[in-house]
Amino acid sequence: MSKKQICLHPFRSIEVYDSGETSCCWCPFLVNKYSFGNIYKQSFDEIWNGEKAKAFRQDVLDGKYTWCDLTMCETDGSLSYYTNNPEEVSVESPYPLTVNFAIDHSCNLKCIMCRDKVDCNNKEVVEKLDSLLDDTFIPMLKNAKLLHPCSLGEVFVSKHAQKLIKMATEKYPDLNFCIYSNGMFCDEEHINKLGLQNKIDRLLKL
Repeated sequence: MSKKQICLHPFRSIEVYDSGETSCCWCPFLVNKYSFGNIYKQSFDEIWNGEKAKAFRQDVLDGKYTWCDLTMCETDGSLSYYTNNPEEVSVESPYPLTVNFAIDHSCNLKCIMCRDKVDCNNKEVVEKLDSLLDDTFIPMLKNAKLLHPCSLGEVFVSKHAQKLIKMATEKYPDLNFCIYSNGMFCDEEHINKLGLQNKIDRLLKL
């Protein structure tokens, strides 16, 4: 991607990791794993339009891309990820259009590329994540068009992800989903159970 182009991720996307740290995209080439803030220590308003987020956006607007490795950028060539018009975006940005929760590793398989054992969150971790649903996670989605509810694990195994989906579909009926699954439970029964009928924008195989 050229430095003359403005990457839209910092203005329209947020990813939340299991550590609580947040990033504007899933790109593994962000220098020093630049974080907008920690969801366990700050409110989302403090993170999304906080000083670190605005500094990152201004850096992109200035064409510096200080915290990115553009030679490895995975959005290269995709017109939907950038603009040439700086008036389309602002350092203080409306709530994100895409939200990715990479916070739950729960899965029923132990594939060699992911983990060496079956991993499911214990009750304490699930309760910690669930405690953020009403006041943090669900309100984050008020402008969202696409939600990745569980990009690190199996969505049909994660108890937290399933609760998140149910709440999100009830609150935001027009919201679409990107579902990551190994396919073992990705059937009509489980999709209907979560209210995902006609709401899956992308289905990605783990």
